[in-house]
Amino acid sequence: MRSRTLENRLAVATSSLLAFATVGCSIGSGSEVDRWAALPHTMGCMFLPGDQLADPPGAGLVRQVTLSHGGGNRLRLDVEFKIRVPPEPRLIAGRYGPQEAPGSITTIIEIRPKHVQGDKLIEVSSPSPKAGHGWTADISMFDESNPDILDSVSVRGRTLTLVLDLNAQEEILGTGEFQADVDIVQMVAGQPDSTGLPNVFPVRSPQCLWSTPPIEKPASPSTPAAPSANPSPPDLTGAPAAADGSARYVRTKSGKVRCVVDPGEVVCERTSVEGFPQAPASTTGAGRWNLAKVDTNGTLTWAEGNIGGADLDDDLVLEYDQVQQLNGWNIEPTSGGTRFTNTPSGHGVFVSIDNVYTY
Repeated sequence: MRSRTLENRLAVATSSLLAFATVGCSIGSGSEVDRWAALPHTMGCMFLPGDQLADPPGAGLVRQVTLSHGGGNRLRLDVEFKIRVPPEPRLIAGRYGPQEAPGSITTIIEIRPKHVQGDKLIEVSSPSPKAGHGWTADISMFDESNPDILDSVSVRGRTLTLVLDLNAQEEILGTGEFQADVDIVQMVAGQPDSTGLPNVFPVRSPQCLWSTPPIEKPASPSTPAAPSANPSPPDLTGAPAAADGSARYVRTKSGKVRCVVDPGEVVCERTSVEGFPQAPASTTGAGRWNLAKVDTNGTLTWAEGNIGGADLDDDLVLEYDQVQQLNGWNIEPTSGGTRFTNTPSGHGVFVSIDNVYTY
């Protein structure tokens, strides 16, 4: 009898402990669920009004970012670039030792939790072969920093994915729903100055605010519309832009060249500040001019800048060996380059990242 009573008491005690453990787990998991309840969250990225810096090269343009829960106390950041993720900078021999090659892009991503007071933030830096490090991430405030919190980094298509381990970062995690703004800061390596010293300059950098809606993607690939009766030519002061609704934007399958096709001309942009090899040296200090313009008479003009366009997802992608006809131009894309021939005049231009010539 006594043995059975003892067994009953043990059973009751065990049940109580299990119930307490279950409640404890529920409380802990509930807090974690509340912290990440607002994620995933996608934010469009916009340039700040009045930013007078030079436009970033096409390879540096950011479309939108997404914050999501990476499990445990991990934060995941997906950065979607408009064309491709910028390649890791390469080194060249300089007068005073190795330096980043002209056209190399350095990217710093700043994640600013909305609940954090002051200047404390998450700072992610792109690889620097000169400094001897790959992607890094830490919690920074002025010159203070914590050990690297980067858990993993990967690239898939146009998207860069970073997973950050915030396990010991209570101030960054906060106690309520996690929300944050994201700043993208970029710098580009130009030609060395007259003394041989490296020349790195900042470019326009987008801000991705929590309140900015994501960029909507078109439901289907855009179809070129018929040209208007009286199109006006693009303004050639600085970077040519779309003249009006008649201008059509196309890009090569590799994404390394974009062009705007107008009845009166074609303007092609190499989406890297390295520019076209035959073009004049850039006046901004980065590589060579990256715009090649040809009119219906086959006259070639060089410029630098960005051809613009509403959204790169609206570009017509030129598939190799599939001829297109737009605004009076016959377009023949191949893996070695693209030929634009004006149908009425027979004049045109061949464009690749290595060579540009008219005929």
